[in-house]
Amino acid sequence: MRDKMLYLAATGSDIEARAGEHVGIMTSPNSGSRQSIELGRWWGSDCDVLAGGFDEDNYFNHIEKMMPYADKCLFCVIPDVPGDAEHTRILWEHSVRQYGELSLPLAYVMQDGSHLEDLPEEADVFFLGGTDEWRERYGAVMLERGAALGKRTHVGRVNSARRVKALAMLHCDSVDGTYLAFCGVDHGLKDVGGWMAQTQARLFHPDDIKVSVLPAELTNAHRKKHVPAGRRKGRLDVGEMSGEASLFDVGQQVKVQASAPQPLFGGEGLQLLGGRPVTRRKRQRRAPAASQTLPRSVAL
Repeated sequence: MRDKMLYLAATGSDIEARAGEHVGIMTSPNSGSRQSIELGRWWGSDCDVLAGGFDEDNYFNHIEKMMPYADKCLFCVIPDVPGDAEHTRILWEHSVRQYGELSLPLAYVMQDGSHLEDLPEEADVFFLGGTDEWRERYGAVMLERGAALGKRTHVGRVNSARRVKALAMLHCDSVDGTYLAFCGVDHGLKDVGGWMAQTQARLFHPDDIKVSVLPAELTNAHRKKHVPAGRRKGRLDVGEMSGEASLFDVGQQVKVQASAPQPLFGGEGLQLLGGRPVTRRKRQRRAPAASQTLPRSVAL
């Protein structure tokens, strides 16, 4: 059984006195301070492909500077090509030996077009990247495959309670996001702490859940077309802000296997739809006995 899911905050601020043990740091060549990592926080490193471009010399120098804290390293991302699995795999083959000499866990980023049989077994971590549309269809299956190979799994761009809650039901060991940049470190850490606390009490374990690839038409039907009303600025999914789908709609993605624990309320198994059980038995209203006297306020 996997350990508790971790949230890696992409921040250079000192979070040591304000964050629980379930929060680590997502660092990168341009992330600034390493104070929280120096004090013992778990960390992962991105290569800044999405944050202004990748510089190989800069990234390699950054990784070398992180070597004193290797015992708390979850992974270092091997350079990837956003949205392009074919060229990401070429970069992996080109770079893995060089970065492997540093003896740190290496993460392979799964991008659009990745296939279950093409994942490199020498990777230590499978990192779910890709566009929201692709992840909506294939993400849960790719994470399950990574876990089946005995690897840790990670998901990027997780900036809401909804995404954290969805991933807690799947084979996901850690996530990262830039949420603290949206609403400030203090407010952001308070929210993230609440999200992570909700993941600790689960009715099902990921091994109890069978995932499947979603048909394109079903994915499109559930994609968010408008920003939800009443949501405060800075507290939206990246996908919501861009008009794209949320990372996973758990109810459309998973079904509980027959071997899973049965819900307390009974019923013929459980299918999750929008996170709520839909097969619970309806309570039947009983007619009162002929001799029973009802209060005047009760109307049948």
